[in-house]
Amino acid sequence: MARFEISLPFILANEGGYVNHPNDRGGPTNFGITQKTARAHGYAGDMRAIPMPVVEKIYREGFWRFCNVNSQEVATKIFDMCVNFGLSAGTRLAQRMLNIYHGAGLEVDGKFGPLTTAAMNRAAPPEAVLKGLASVSEARYRDIVFKDPSQQVFLRGWLNRAAKLPTQV
Repeated sequence: MARFEISLPFILANEGGYVNHPNDRGGPTNFGITQKTARAHGYAGDMRAIPMPVVEKIYREGFWRFCNVNSQEVATKIFDMCVNFGLSAGTRLAQRMLNIYHGAGLEVDGKFGPLTTAAMNRAAPPEAVLKGLASVSEARYRDIVFKDPSQQVFLRGWLNRAAKLPTQV
C-alpha cells in the first residue's frame, strides 16, 4: 500500500519554493500550495513563510487519496497530477487513462474512490500505468496552452513534469 510520507518528497521537488509569476493563475504559491488553498485550510500568514507542517497537512487532507493503490510509484504520480491539476481534474485524467489504455469502463467523475482504486490496481504493469499517466498529463498541458496562449511560458516545465516518473520513491 502506498504511503503519503514516501510520495511527498517527489511533490515538493516538483513544486519548489515560493513563486508569484504574473501569468500564474494561482497567484502567490509556495511548495505548490496556492494562497487560496492555504487560506481555505486556515493558514493566514505570508505565503513565503508557510511552515512545512502546514504544507504537509494541506497535502494530506486536501490531495492524498491513494493509500490503497498497490504501487507506490503510481500513487505518487497520481498525487503529483492532483497537486498540479487539482484533485478532481487529476483524478479525471487518471480515470480517462484507465479507460483508454486499460479498458476500465470507469465513470469519469473526478472521485478517487474504490472503483478507481481497484481499476488502478488491476492495471499492469506499473511502468505502463506510469507512461499512460504521463501521456494524459502531457496532452492536458498542451490543451491548456492551446486554449490560453499566455500559459505558453510554463509549457516546457509542465512537459518535463509530465515526463518525470517516480522510480523507487
